[in-house]
Amino acid sequence: MLNRLKGFICLNLFVVIAGAVGCQEPKYFPVDSKIVDESGQPIMELAGAAISFEATHAPVSAVGEVRGDASFTLTTETSGDGCLPGEHRVSIGRVFLAADAPQPLVIDPKYESYETSGLTVNVEKKRNQVELKVKRLE
Repeated sequence: MLNRLKGFICLNLFVVIAGAVGCQEPKYFPVDSKIVDESGQPIMELAGAAISFEATHAPVSAVGEVRGDASFTLTTETSGDGCLPGEHRVSIGRVFLAADAPQPLVIDPKYESYETSGLTVNVEKKRNQVELKVKRLE
């Protein structure tokens, strides 16, 4: 009888633990976004630029690369996993086409730094679609 009781307790404990692990909320949430100018037009000239979201509440950043259609997807640990929920500062950095040739300036250089970009995004606990509006250089 005691062995049956131990078996029953172990089985129930296993089910509870397995259920708790299976129901854990994800750590990161997907962010699929696009960079547009003030009129809402995608800035396709930013293809290859690096985009970075820095959490304001934790020492964690997520990064991505701007695609040819001005869209990007963020990665923190594994490709496309997104970023932590909460408030993030954003920077958009140019890439170097060669060792001494950075990508031409298409948007105001203030966007290259978290401190000066003025861009912030609140990532929610869901799939996030964000449109970042930036000032295009004339």
